[in-house]
Amino acid sequence: MKLRRAVFVAAALASAATAHADRKPILLWSGKPPRALDAAPQETVDGNGRIQSVSVPSIVLYLPPKLEHPVMAIVVGAGGGYGTLDWKTHVTYAADVFNPLGVAVIGLKYRLRPPNGRTNDDIREITLLDAKRALRTVRHRAAEWGIDPRRIGIAGYSAG
Repeated sequence: MKLRRAVFVAAALASAATAHADRKPILLWSGKPPRALDAAPQETVDGNGRIQSVSVPSIVLYLPPKLEHPVMAIVVGAGGGYGTLDWKTHVTYAADVFNPLGVAVIGLKYRLRPPNGRTNDDIREITLLDAKRALRTVRHRAAEWGIDPRRIGIAGYSAG
């Protein structure tokens, strides 16, 4: 029995890893977000999956295989001290663990410093706007994504 479970988990993790490649972000605001910057620099991603210079907040869905009932979801804010998002470590790996268990992981790409927020208080206020909007968006579109709107949580690492 243990061997069968180990094989299932390994197969699920392998398929989840390849499924992460083509995720499209869903913008949190259809227009300009509150406190948006004009002429903000482009977002960058390094070879280790760390994201910098986020000025357009969004969410990225990591949904489990279709189940017969709505699933629980966790909105995950990656850590990185408000200057970077350690996406691979905090979001992708969380999806690798939780998706096989039937739990959706929603990665939150919140705005970072630089270029947003000059002080710690500024950036905390901006990221809180993004986190609140992410939760509202997930609740609003829960039925579309097969998520139970009463079972949505949020977790973050470090600044996330």
